[in-house]
Amino acid sequence: MVLLGSTPLCADVLSFFNPDYSQNKSYATSFQTFIANDPVSVEALFNDWEGDFHPKDGTNLALESSRFDIGAVLKNNLYIGYTYRHDVFISASHDLTVLNKLIKNKLDLPIDKNFDLSLDIEGFEAQGIVLAKEFTFTLNEESSLSVSLSTSFLYASNMQDGTLSGVASVSSKKDYDFYATSKYFYTHNYLYDLSVDRSYGLGFTTHMTLAYQYNDFSMLFIANDIFGRIYWDNLPYSYVEMSSANKYYDKDGYVHYNPTIWGYETQENFVQELPLKLHVQASYIIVDKYAISAGMQYMYETSLPFAELSYMPDDGELYYMSYESRFGSTTLGMQYHNISVSLSADKIIAPSSVGTQVSAFLNF
Repeated sequence: MVLLGSTPLCADVLSFFNPDYSQNKSYATSFQTFIANDPVSVEALFNDWEGDFHPKDGTNLALESSRFDIGAVLKNNLYIGYTYRHDVFISASHDLTVLNKLIKNKLDLPIDKNFDLSLDIEGFEAQGIVLAKEFTFTLNEESSLSVSLSTSFLYASNMQDGTLSGVASVSSKKDYDFYATSKYFYTHNYLYDLSVDRSYGLGFTTHMTLAYQYNDFSMLFIANDIFGRIYWDNLPYSYVEMSSANKYYDKDGYVHYNPTIWGYETQENFVQELPLKLHVQASYIIVDKYAISAGMQYMYETSLPFAELSYMPDDGELYYMSYESRFGSTTLGMQYHNISVSLSADKIIAPSSVGTQVSAFLNF
């Protein structure tokens, strides 16, 4: 969202902490969520990978970035509130996405093909308390600068941090063999069925926002999780090797597995580093009531460039459209006085990326 006199409540597709300090003595709340992946639609991602299939040639990504905040902006630009966060990031090799598509839909396998099986997953679910303070500086009659610093104290209930690597060799149109190795910290084991004692983590993180305005030009820089850590006690960890030694066939002749697994399971104290999340944006009022913006968001070593066009018919009103090029997501949004709403998707039918942001404040 364009910076025009005050910092925005939300920031394009990814979820960020960035409250509107211009509304002193107010209650504020926001909900932000964005889900995207490369190979299939969002619906197919959580089902059987049916429908259109459009994987990237190299690494394929899937991510979810969500947060909910509710709090109060007190006098002297002091914010205190509650936050809930849920972030997941998965990267997979092109071969793994193709093989998964073929297997789930019982499609013929390419004979004598060797598939590279590579997957990385990171994520966490946490809630906690946020404390923040904004400092405003008037540089001269034409320019101003605001700096916001914040810290969160987190209680984490779920996490994923692991890698899988291996190879699958096709022997017929319906049969293949595989070998893979996994190194995996988790609170729930999605790789194979295993019951473990529940683990919890305690941690903290820090955020910073810089907002600069000079006449009709403005710049916004948001850095979330500059230094974020979650400390897990007795967190389950597995190192396992898996093979296709134990296989069976269904009535159509397609292979299925109860994989042979060997290795070890243990519990370890683990420090999870939260990934840096960035939003950089420059905006300019080109003519009366119209502004253009360009910028980039960054998360898990992935850049999401975007461009935006905004229309401001009156004070307290803002309508905008932005396009994010990494997942091809278009966002339509509006701010009407104390309410902001936006919707994002790469297409209307069977989208591969979807998102929404809703925020509001109430003066007291």
